[in-house]
Parts: sequence; structure tokens; C-alpha cells
Amino acid sequence: MSAPTPKKTRVRPSDMAGERGHKRERLKRTLDPQTFFLAKRVGKAVNDYGMIREGDRVLVAVSGGKDSIALLHLLAARLMWLPIKYELVAVHVLSDMRCAGCAHPETLTGFFEKLGVEYHFEDLAIRAHLKKRGLVMSCYHCATGRRKVLFDAALRYNCNRLAMGHHLDDIVHTIMMNLFIHGKIEGMAPRVDLFKGTLTLIRPLAYVRETETAAYAKHIGFSSHLCRCPHAQKNVRRTMREAVEVIGKACRWPDINAFRALYGKP
Repeated sequence: MSAPTPKKTRVRPSDMAGERGHKRERLKRTLDPQTFFLAKRVGKAVNDYGMIREGDRVLVAVSGGKDSIALLHLLAARLMWLPIKYELVAVHVLSDMRCAGCAHPETLTGFFEKLGVEYHFEDLAIRAHLKKRGLVMSCYHCATGRRKVLFDAALRYNCNRLAMGHHLDDIVHTIMMNLFIHGKIEGMAPRVDLFKGTLTLIRPLAYVRETETAAYAKHIGFSSHLCRCPHAQKNVRRTMREAVEVIGKACRWPDINAFRALYGKP
């Protein structure tokens, strides 16, 4: 006598929606409101641009500043409830240029270990390199040197995603710099495929403002041990920030509209 065929249970959409609602409520009780709010904002950007998939190894560039600290913490928090799993690899570039990326390694080590993420420190002798070539330090040389180190680290640690801490304001200021200084309509895309798709650069904070990352870094207790870049007060980005503030007095949401003009969101 054959065994009876088990009855198939049909899950109604309303039941699934109810379960998702229960999960959200449980999550709200687990996470503090500020983390929950920003993690959802990061999640929207991740989903809108297909930034992270199941099984990805995500190298998070952690300078030690407020933005990268907030990014790593939020990406780690999202793993508490996501149906997919990915791995985080924090990388800090130790440069001989004392700037915004010079949080004490001991402080960063404690932060990484508390989150339970894999981490590495990479050396960059940017001053020695520029002196040898007779070049003067600038934001361009510093950023280019750090990015090369991060690309090499992504390959070495088998990471297929490189997450940068650029936020909404960074992206908007880049759009304005390219438009008014370089005469081209180009920005800082939330997602860029590099090296024939072997590495994807992502910016999960694309929908988050700088004021929010600053408040969040302070909220999680990481507001000290930071140095200041000697070029920060005189670079072009500061001028663009001031320009956005002036334009904001004449019209609403100039930064959001500039972002939407290129990327159609948020």
C-alpha cells in the first residue's frame, strides 16, 4: 500500500506580508531606531543598484573617518536579518600622510574585533613616492595611491566587491565639480564594474547624508581619535558644499535633484 500523498500548503501573499511585518517588528526591538533607520536606507541603495549578492566578499575601505565607520557598522548590522549572506573584509590603509584616515590602529582593531569582521592593515608610503618623483602632495595623489592599494587588497583577499564610504553629499559635489570645473556631465556612480566585471565598486551610503553619518558615528561611540586633513579647508569640495547651501536657499532639494538628474533616484 503506497503512502498517502502529503497535502500541499498554499501560502497566501497576505500571510507572507504578515510574516515580513513580524520580522520588521522583531528587528526594531533588536536594533536601536537610528541603526534601523539608516540600515534600511543603505538597504534601499543596495537593492536599487544590485550592489551585494549572496556569497559576495565585500572589502570595506575603512579610513577611520565617520563615513567609513558608519558604513562598516551598518553593513554588519544588516547581516542580522538579511535572507542572503555575505562576508565583510575591513581594510585600513596606513599612510605616512597624516590626515582624515589616521584613526589610531589600536582603536580600529578594537572596533573591527567587536564587530567580528575580518580585517587587514595595508601600508602606503605616499610622501616618499611623491618626493622621489618630485611631486607635491594633493588630494588627487593621496586618493589615487589609496585606491590602488585597495584594488590590490581586493585581489589578494579574494573580494569581488569594494565598498567605499562616499555618501549623497560626496556624489552631488562630484557632479558639480565635473560640471562647473571640467565641463562634463558626470558624477560618482553608486555602482561601477571594474576590470571586466571581476571587481565592482559600490557606494552603499548613496542615499545617506553626511550629517547622518556624523551623527551615527557619534551614536555608536566612534567620534574621537580622528585627525584632520591639512588640505580639507582649502579643497574644491568645500567650495561645492558651500555652493549647494547657497542654492538651497533659492530652491528645495538641490542636492537630491542633482542626484536624480544622473541616476534617477533616490
